[in-house]
Amino acid sequence: MKQTLSIVLLIILLAIPATAQKSKRKRVRTAKPKIVYVPVVVEPSEVTKSFIVPANGYSTMTLGPYGDQGTTLDMRYEAQGGSGNDIEVFILDEDGMTNWKNGHSTPTFYNSGRKTVGNIDVTLGEGVYFLIFNNKFSTFTPKAITLTIRE
Repeated sequence: MKQTLSIVLLIILLAIPATAQKSKRKRVRTAKPKIVYVPVVVEPSEVTKSFIVPANGYSTMTLGPYGDQGTTLDMRYEAQGGSGNDIEVFILDEDGMTNWKNGHSTPTFYNSGRKTVGNIDVTLGEGVYFLIFNNKFSTFTPKAITLTIRE
């Protein structure tokens, strides 16, 4: 999820040697500037993804696996399409995903309800999770989703 951007910094080093003195004449020598390229890796603070959730369907993203320390998610989403411009967003673990796909109720780590715009700020423990964008309630209209992941 992280994108890496390489920026090349240009550093100009000037070397000025001490002045050489000869009888009654001063002579100053300066060296030509040396150009040194130093690559620097900069990680963006946000990554934006856009995708379509089909009518009467859903889209998922796998999150993890996360180790012992888990992770904290900081995301924002926006839905467009249909009369309500709405989407349901869930975060489920592996067992929860299996139950949800089979139409059973399951506990969630995040449940937005139907919303146009929402923020996800949740801490997840060790394991694999699924971020679900549910549009099963919309029989005819797909939804365009913009997801911003803040790091």
